Amino acid sequence: MKGLTQPKSFMKSLLAVTAFSMASWVNAQTTLQPMPEINLDDLSPAIVSLITQAQANLAEVEENEPDPRALAGAYGQLGDALLVHGLVSGAQVAYENAQMLQPERLDWPYLRSVIALEQGSPDQALTFLNEALRLDPWDRASLMRRGRLLAELGELDAAQQDFERVQQLDPESAAALAGLGELALQQQDFQTAIGFLEQALDRQPTATRLYQPLGLAYRGAGLMDQARSVMGDVGDRDVAFLDPVMERVRELSRSPQFYQEAALDAADQGDLVSARTLLVQALTLAPNDPLIVTNYGEVLAREGLLPEAREAFLQLIELQPNDPDAWFYLAQTEELLGRLSAATVAYQRLLELQPQDPRGLEGLAFVALANAEFEDAQASFRTLAQSANGEDAKYRLRYWQAVALIGLENYAAADQLLRALDEQSNGTDADVAMARVRLQASGQVSADDALASALELAREMYEATPNIETAATLAMVHARLDNFFDAQDYQAQAMFEALREGQLEARPDLKEEMDWYRQEQAATRPFGRDHPIFGRRAIN
Repeated sequence: MKGLTQPKSFMKSLLAVTAFSMASWVNAQTTLQPMPEINLDDLSPAIVSLITQAQANLAEVEENEPDPRALAGAYGQLGDALLVHGLVSGAQVAYENAQMLQPERLDWPYLRSVIALEQGSPDQALTFLNEALRLDPWDRASLMRRGRLLAELGELDAAQQDFERVQQLDPESAAALAGLGELALQQQDFQTAIGFLEQALDRQPTATRLYQPLGLAYRGAGLMDQARSVMGDVGDRDVAFLDPVMERVRELSRSPQFYQEAALDAADQGDLVSARTLLVQALTLAPNDPLIVTNYGEVLAREGLLPEAREAFLQLIELQPNDPDAWFYLAQTEELLGRLSAATVAYQRLLELQPQDPRGLEGLAFVALANAEFEDAQASFRTLAQSANGEDAKYRLRYWQAVALIGLENYAAADQLLRALDEQSNGTDADVAMARVRLQASGQVSADDALASALELAREMYEATPNIETAATLAMVHARLDNFFDAQDYQAQAMFEALREGQLEARPDLKEEMDWYRQEQAATRPFGRDHPIFGRRAIN
């Protein structure tokens, strides 16, 4: 028992802390703000349940728990539930009370700064962030938010200090690099801006908003080609940063929009399974939300779950029967499923709702291509290319016109068009290069003197990207040069890749070409009728 005796100095300290805590509690009891009435009428049952549970917990703690930290936590829990569902006025009072009860915790001034920014009060937000950083000068999220706010307020030197401190704490921080890059851009230090912004995008490629300042930096440095290239990729997705407090708040969300946004982030990262799971949760909360249904269908289509995607888009049409976009999504899915008649009907319905919509006209051209209606397809692509806005769109449509000409067996016209496209792209377009090589390898254009260069190009394409198409193309050139052993070897590689990807049954053209090479015959056409370049053939 002797070992349990506490030193007198310790007991005095403990009594002093207890007295201070109780004094804080008594003072807080007299200054706490009453919670405003929260209108829950227009909220979903899941959100109402979360908020009422938080309110009940607060009432229980107020009645039974003397520790001010426990009451601060209860107010904070209610504030989190209100903030994440957009009820910021109630959240503001809850966090104010939490801070009064527990002034040493960073979360409360930090969250009050988030609300102040949302309400358009930057000076007040700055005060709260300063308080948060007084409690923890090394909190990265507070430094990032303050740095961004200071930059907006024109205090560039102070903002730079915050971003540099974040970078010291986390050298890989894309957000800190982006902040430093945008500050350099404002100071017209274009090379420094380019360096920081390129690094930020390298670490977080989905931050499409950064392409705009990067493009301006390229332009300022006189790099006009790079500027034009990146400005075409500008989007609205900002660079993210580690934000544990807000992540904790967001995890409480029972809003379908929360799950939808999380799903879009997952999809941007290539995690389609997680995106689909999150969208299922969103649909559980809002089964008839057209935007969520659209996103769900798109993710399913990207996963290759086409029948399920079709069902989602049919549901979308039930919700919005006069929405051209809904009919476009359905048409594309029907086309990918090989349901070409149904795709035609959907594209035509799109054009009824929105005449001359390029998506509908182009969709019908691709359906004609898949149906082997090559004359109609090439005429449609030619007309679309003539009226297209922008050189990129014209280029793409002229390529598909060349593909239709190949299907039409008008090889001379196709070769002429592909040559023009090859010159326009400076030989950098792999699709155009492959089509030209295959025209030469099938003997359909006069190119005996060019076969050596065609073989070299085909080998380069295969070595850079070994797959079904590059292997089959290299095999075709070898066969034209009477190297049938090599042709069979590369064709076998193409068939192996198709088998590995589950596509062999859908590619009878690969077996047909292999049979030719075994009989020591070269290919007589650049693409077999079953080649996917023409689209998916109609199914019964």
